[in-house]
Amino acid sequence: MVEVDAPGAGNLTGPIGKAQNGGATADADISREGTMEEEITLGEKLIGYLEEGYRIACRGDDWAQLWRPKTFSGFWFLVLTIFTIGWGGLFYVAYYMSKRDMAVYIGLDTDGSVYGYEYES
Repeated sequence: MVEVDAPGAGNLTGPIGKAQNGGATADADISREGTMEEEITLGEKLIGYLEEGYRIACRGDDWAQLWRPKTFSGFWFLVLTIFTIGWGGLFYVAYYMSKRDMAVYIGLDTDGSVYGYEYES
């Protein structure tokens, strides 16, 4: 049982989160039901992207922005260079230079569902 005796609040007595006399308890703003579940869902989404090679650029309580740098494949560069007498390697370098890093923005919606979108940066 929690007793709240604040000026103007009256005397509220009852379990935490339950109000009597039609008022609110002092702990009503502190305890948000489902918060841990929402964070786990966002955390699981973050872990999935981190395992794919993304890095965290910045993060808030209910959102995160990640990016994945472009990768150069030495295998394809060598294969194309050898089989096309150098021209394929030049084309691969030009292709690599034209690629962009991938970025992802994920966040929690007002109902607690996770949303996100990918874009090239």
